[in-house]
Amino acid sequence: MKKTLISFIGLILFSFNVANAELHLELNKGLRASIPIAIVPFANQQNNLSDPLNIASVVSNDLQNSGHFKVMPVSDMQQQPTQLSTVNFNYWQQSGYDYMVIGQVTPQGNGTDKVNFSLLNSVVGNNNAANQNNAVVLSDSFTVPQSQLRTAAHKISDIIYKNLTGIRGVFSTRIAYVLINRPNNKLPTYYLEVADADGYNPRALVQSNAPLMSPSWSPNGQEIAYVSLANQKASIYIVNVISGQQRLVSDFEGINGAPAWSPDGQQLAIVLSKTGQPKIYLYNLASGTLKQLTSGYSIDTEPDFSPDGQSIVFTSDRGGNPQIYQLNLATNQITRMTFDGDYNARPSYTYNGQNIVVLHRDSEGYNIAIQNVASGGLNVLTANGYDSTPSVAPNGQMIIYANNATVNGSLGLVSADGQVQLTFPVPAGSNLQVLEPAWSPFLG
Repeated sequence: MKKTLISFIGLILFSFNVANAELHLELNKGLRASIPIAIVPFANQQNNLSDPLNIASVVSNDLQNSGHFKVMPVSDMQQQPTQLSTVNFNYWQQSGYDYMVIGQVTPQGNGTDKVNFSLLNSVVGNNNAANQNNAVVLSDSFTVPQSQLRTAAHKISDIIYKNLTGIRGVFSTRIAYVLINRPNNKLPTYYLEVADADGYNPRALVQSNAPLMSPSWSPNGQEIAYVSLANQKASIYIVNVISGQQRLVSDFEGINGAPAWSPDGQQLAIVLSKTGQPKIYLYNLASGTLKQLTSGYSIDTEPDFSPDGQSIVFTSDRGGNPQIYQLNLATNQITRMTFDGDYNARPSYTYNGQNIVVLHRDSEGYNIAIQNVASGGLNVLTANGYDSTPSVAPNGQMIIYANNATVNGSLGLVSADGQVQLTFPVPAGSNLQVLEPAWSPFLG
């Protein structure tokens, strides 16, 4: 029994296969009941829809890929108004799109652009032709450097998503992942990459000839803890996302792995084997002091803090097979959480603490599942059979994971209800492999 979990840890620590390549989202499955919306090309950008900085294109992709919106293709737009006064609401309502977005991008002459946008309700506008202002759901503007138009577009997507779904959007967040470049007849190079949530603007924070793994974002999004196998030894480092400056955190004999930040950012839960078997420890970042949390002969690994910081979930074989347990930090009481199936690992809480996301093995292989904490009900979300390392978006709506079904692997996204599925495919035939995704917290 214990051999199963040891093999699993070995997979995490030693089997990773990446350089700087953009990964672009592809929607595989979306909601059937989606909000119809038209994102009209903004003034001064109508002729460059393929430009990565085109705001309407970015917002369209964001909303379409969320699975919650049916976005009107630009090629179907017989009208493309950019001002409220020129909107024919009757046309848009008859086209079947209840909402539309119009806007302008105006150069300011100093390397910046002013971005204005409005979200309109075409039904209200058509029913209140005498006062089209009634159709304005919201309107906003901001000035940004021209190089940051994509950032502005993600901000617009977040605002629209929140207004129409009631849920905070994650389009302005970022993802971290391990990219491995395996050139022909050469040793692999490992990169810890950070990119926008849609895969654009990747940047390598760390480059190494030794495996990198287990990236974990700090609660403020300014740092990432990760594991490096440099010098044939597992060690935990923290890297600053802006400066790239690194510092060594844990370098004990044996395993130093699976770092997880406390909600206040003051501690890391880490896995050490300094006393023999892998156990969960608390590492105080200010003082450098350690506190051992679990003991015994079991293998305890992959900790994650509850959102309130009062407990930790982790993977353990103490019951014979890898399952998820919860440790109450005040009482030190440990409770088993998963009972569905003989293998559940890699737990992480959703933002509200009501669910945990796990890697679940069943007859279909290794897939991503979500379990309600109160009821214990488990719902398997994917059916790939080769999934690993799930990480939950800060709004709890989506889960990013690695799909190892092909040589290159890919990153996948699945909604918490399983209805929306996307992929970040790696180009077939390339020497790249992508693994170990981690979703950032909300930024700014």
